[in-house]
Amino acid sequence: MRIRIFKWAIFGLLLGAVASGVALGAAERSEAEMGAWLSALQPFGAHFEENAGQLPPLALYAFRGQGYRFDLKKNGIAMATEPGTPHPMRIEFAGCESDVVASGRLPLAFRVQHPMAPERASQGIVSAQAYEGVRMDGMYEGIDVDYQVQDGKLRYDFIVAPGANPDLIALRFQGVSDVQLDDDGNLVVDLGNGMVHQHKPFLYQIVEGARKQVDGEYVRLAANEIGIRVGVYDAALPLIIDPVLTVIMEDGD
Repeated sequence: MRIRIFKWAIFGLLLGAVASGVALGAAERSEAEMGAWLSALQPFGAHFEENAGQLPPLALYAFRGQGYRFDLKKNGIAMATEPGTPHPMRIEFAGCESDVVASGRLPLAFRVQHPMAPERASQGIVSAQAYEGVRMDGMYEGIDVDYQVQDGKLRYDFIVAPGANPDLIALRFQGVSDVQLDDDGNLVVDLGNGMVHQHKPFLYQIVEGARKQVDGEYVRLAANEIGIRVGVYDAALPLIIDPVLTVIMEDGD
């Protein structure tokens, strides 16, 4: 058995962009120009994209990696392997609001072509806009979620407005074999055929223009449900809580 840590790749992205001819306003190019253009696209390997029909109906956006993706829903995150096989792992934001508003942030200068989701396969190919991030407003009362890319990994910030209660945040893991906290305070989620590591949260506030770290850690609320203990902070200022997800899958021969 060998372990591979997935690194974000752009091959599917590039195939869609080349086929559509719209990436970076691309017109017809020589082989040399195309090589330079592909090199220029390298930083955009990790990206978000809208659901234009290529994803399950409840997915509003997706974050894609090599061999798997995360579907972003109103109530959490669902993992899927590519080219679209659902994976049972889900991170549900337990007790969240039902009227969450989602929006793509910072559209990238290309679109990605995909076949339609299996239930709509007869409708052919769709073109999905790519983004640098996704925002989910109103996940909890006074708490938004801001999805970003950090070093090729999925990062999501909980943005706690002044006066809001961070104790509302609860992460419920479904479809996994086990959820543990390691000695460093990271979450280690056993998928059965791989692992998801959710790094110890980094909490901070902006105080007089400078970032001030706030003490905090994961706490177990139930067998597969995790909350966040927040130390002393200024409740009159916004509070940022930002976990990062790393996926490690196993390949068996």
